[in-house]
Amino acid sequence: MTWAPSPWPEWTIAEERQRLQENYLLHGTKCRACDQNVKAPPRHIDCVIARCVKVMVFLSELHPDDWPTWMRPGRFANKPPWIHVPTMMRYGADLLEQMGEQQLANQFRPLTAQGGYRTIVHHYGMIIPWMNRGKQRSGWWRIAVLASDWVYGREKIQGTFRTYNNRLIQIEGAYITWDEANRKRFNNRDI
Repeated sequence: MTWAPSPWPEWTIAEERQRLQENYLLHGTKCRACDQNVKAPPRHIDCVIARCVKVMVFLSELHPDDWPTWMRPGRFANKPPWIHVPTMMRYGADLLEQMGEQQLANQFRPLTAQGGYRTIVHHYGMIIPWMNRGKQRSGWWRIAVLASDWVYGREKIQGTFRTYNNRLIQIEGAYITWDEANRKRFNNRDI
């Protein structure tokens, strides 16, 4: 008869869950139950995020007569409009050029290829998703007061955060202004 390894692991699911919780923030680890990597690396607020927030703040301050078709008013007059961010990323630079904001358009144009990273500031409470009967309407966002305060230098935010499964785990690091974030370039090694 030949020897075969036991089909039952030497650890319980509860022990594995505890081991993952202790290790995934530091350097990441591999789950022994499902063979998936578990990692929550620190992410930094950089120029991609900062410029997207600035464009959203700029657009939300427009008079309703100047709104493009991809902006909608809220239910209350004193609230900022809803902005369809994927469409803003596609046509926002052209709109800024038409309005005479050439410098902002030139800064914004290279960002149009960025993924969902541009709305990551919802973890900070800077932008709010449109909820319909408890479900998020995909792509529609409204800026919060913190976003304009940050862009205009009245507020600072911590520059590093960690997420796992699109849930905020922690915000850490030094406090930064919008200008400091705008100077920080995106780096794949940070992810």
